Amino acid sequence: MSECVTLSSRLKQSYAKVDQHGATLEGGAWHGPSLMEALKGVDVEQAAARPVAGRHTIWEIVNHCAYWMESVDKALHGEVMESIPTTED
Repeated sequence: MSECVTLSSRLKQSYAKVDQHGATLEGGAWHGPSLMEALKGVDVEQAAARPVAGRHTIWEIVNHCAYWMESVDKALHGEVMESIPTTED
């Protein structure tokens, strides 16, 4: 396979990943409601509430998603994301 065909294939795959990444956040995702659609109408108090002890809050889950979405975005653009401290650090 020529380098041009390989590069073209890789670019198409990258664009497809970017499109799916955006759909996951904004809408049109294959799995159902996007993150923003699922969060519509959730206020700060609801996001911070921990109705079940030992379970993550909406706020924590959204922060987790935001971190990994940013990591994917940076990786797709050739950047390296710095590690963040964990609760054990």
